[in-house]
Amino acid sequence: MKKIISLLLMGLLLSGCSLFRTHKMDIDQGNIITEANVKRLHKGMSQDQVESIMGSPVLRDIFSEDRTTYLYTFQPGYGPFTEKRVICHFKSDRLIAIEASLPPTLSQPTTLPTEEKREKLSLALSHTLEYGVGKIQNSYKKLKSLIWV
Repeated sequence: MKKIISLLLMGLLLSGCSLFRTHKMDIDQGNIITEANVKRLHKGMSQDQVESIMGSPVLRDIFSEDRTTYLYTFQPGYGPFTEKRVICHFKSDRLIAIEASLPPTLSQPTTLPTEEKREKLSLALSHTLEYGVGKIQNSYKKLKSLIWV
């Protein structure tokens, strides 16, 4: 009987490590790329100006000095892998093109609403003021859907 109990206890102790989740570290590598920094880049900038905004590049193309790559990767311990990449093309030390592959939250267009959308926005705001605070959340959802089309 003691052998059975000791075997069960040993089995529970050895399998105990797999019952709980172990800690996994978040791993981020490369240049931190923000939407604000990418928006500050424009054609005609020198390589030094781009480096002062974005930092030292992670990758420099050894075959073509006119291409600089900024790369940021993030792997959370338990979660999806994300990657941000900005490639700057230069000609005669001047920025001529920018290629950016950013997650949808960072690459979402920021266009101004058209006249029709502005009318709908003002109507939604007037309804919010007319009907009180209880309707604000619904109006907010409507406003959000109208702005990001």
